[in-house]
Amino acid sequence: MSAVAHDHRRAGEPAGSFASAAHGGILMAMAAPLTSPTFVGRAAESARLAQARDRAAAGTPTVVVVGGEAGVGKSRLVGELVAGSRAAGAVVLAGGCVELGGEGLPFAPVVEALRTMARGIDGPELATAVPEPTKAELARLLPELGQPPAGGPEQPWLDLGSGQGRLFELLLGLLERLAAERPTILVVEDLHWADRSTRDLLAFLVRNLR
Repeated sequence: MSAVAHDHRRAGEPAGSFASAAHGGILMAMAAPLTSPTFVGRAAESARLAQARDRAAAGTPTVVVVGGEAGVGKSRLVGELVAGSRAAGAVVLAGGCVELGGEGLPFAPVVEALRTMARGIDGPELATAVPEPTKAELARLLPELGQPPAGGPEQPWLDLGSGQGRLFELLLGLLERLAAERPTILVVEDLHWADRSTRDLLAFLVRNLR
């Protein structure tokens, strides 16, 4: 079972009050979600994720899809892997897909993952992972990385074609350079909301990581 628990008290059973009945106020029943600080259960799933991480650390790129109904503890399970991996010295790039009508926000998890990377590793390691001119090109997605090349289109990666192909190669090279230094994990949350561009990118990485 998951360690994430919710208090399902009914509205008529007060869990707290913001007004005093003596002053004519209304008692407000609050159903507060409860989260355990201790991760319980999911031993088999945790072991499979750890094995996948260890295979990748040994040089075999590995892909794992975590699926299940809402609320069963997928994010907590992945979060435990992330915390343990970071504590062991791995680089973790994490981003989430965003639901926007029928299509997700283009490259939303990529932008968030790049931001995580830029803030989470030191200057020399970042310079090795994202050398020039790669940094300038990726700055079109994430301005925090530097100044985009002058004269280029503002968002060249959002259109299908050669622009996206170039972006895919840049991100593949980035992951390979990071993984050459220490174990690297890319986490994409809420994949069911991914837009077509993000799905195509992930398929490209799965086929081409070595």
